[in-house]
Amino acid sequence: MRRLLLFVVLAGFSVGASSQSRVECRPVPYKNVICLHVEHSPQGLAVYGRYALMLRHGGQLVPIDIKEGLVCFGCHLPNNTTHCNNASWGTRRRGKLPLLYVSDCYGEKYCRVYDIKAIRLRHTSEFCAEEVQRIVFETQQPSYAMDWCVDAANHHLYAYGGQRGGELWLKEFSLPNSSDTLVRLTDSDVLRTITVRGVDIPQGSMVRKGRIYLLDGDEPGSLWLRVYDLKSGQELGVLDLNNVGLEPEGISANGRWVYVSFNGGVQGDKIIKYKLPRK
Repeated sequence: MRRLLLFVVLAGFSVGASSQSRVECRPVPYKNVICLHVEHSPQGLAVYGRYALMLRHGGQLVPIDIKEGLVCFGCHLPNNTTHCNNASWGTRRRGKLPLLYVSDCYGEKYCRVYDIKAIRLRHTSEFCAEEVQRIVFETQQPSYAMDWCVDAANHHLYAYGGQRGGELWLKEFSLPNSSDTLVRLTDSDVLRTITVRGVDIPQGSMVRKGRIYLLDGDEPGSLWLRVYDLKSGQELGVLDLNNVGLEPEGISANGRWVYVSFNGGVQGDKIIKYKLPRK
């Protein structure tokens, strides 16, 4: 059980080579009053309304009511023991929440699609998940790992991969609207490829409002949030995350706030939200 104290600080956000903006950031406080047994490291993060769903290595889903600051009853994603390194919301719904897209990262590098249900209890909520689809990208282009992220507003799905320490790419697809339980994407389905440079240790990814948000780094001194233009792949800015001192893992957004989860071990992980400049 822990409580993170709420405070507001400013962090530098470098735009281009010569200008500086200020970024508001706030830790998201929460406590585990139900003593939910939390397993392994935090990975993907998906925020929707009052809830932040934190995916953990091995397939555990830990929901957090960010309005009340409480951990809710979670579940294990069925038949999922993967890294769960990224998560994002889609457009289709089977219930109140959109479908959730979760990345395997390694192995077959599936994007697994889940119907998430939240049951409101007296003092908390309970979540359960049903897998409804798997998406795989069958390509000859090598990639040591792969993220998947959804740009729901534009109905696009992105595969984020490449070679660690080298050139990375995002492959853009139309968001599959099929009800098939397995969707196979190939190079012929790629709408375009965006090449990005500068990321050393790829972490979570997000595409939103014409921008690509890529977390980078795993050791203090090299922790960043890099922002790119979706059309050109040009780097627009870099947010220094080294003051947190923890490995950034998952990224999501709600309104103007960008949420980042940090790996501090089973009991020390954090979520911090950032309000970045509009331009």
